[in-house]
Amino acid sequence: MRPICAEQTAEVVEQAGYKIEMPPEEYFGTTREFGEPEKIIEWLETKAESADAAIISTDSILYS
Repeated sequence: MRPICAEQTAEVVEQAGYKIEMPPEEYFGTTREFGEPEKIIEWLETKAESADAAIISTDSILYS
């Protein structure tokens, strides 16, 4: 996860009055470790049913 991108996006959305939920950081890769895109998808599927809207980074799902 790119922290600055995630933080800025979350901040803007929260300022618009929405609640932010993000997958656990350990699901995302680093420069030294692969992430777990399957777990990101599973997390998204569990949250999607109760969400009014979603901002989804497809590169996070593809490459975590």
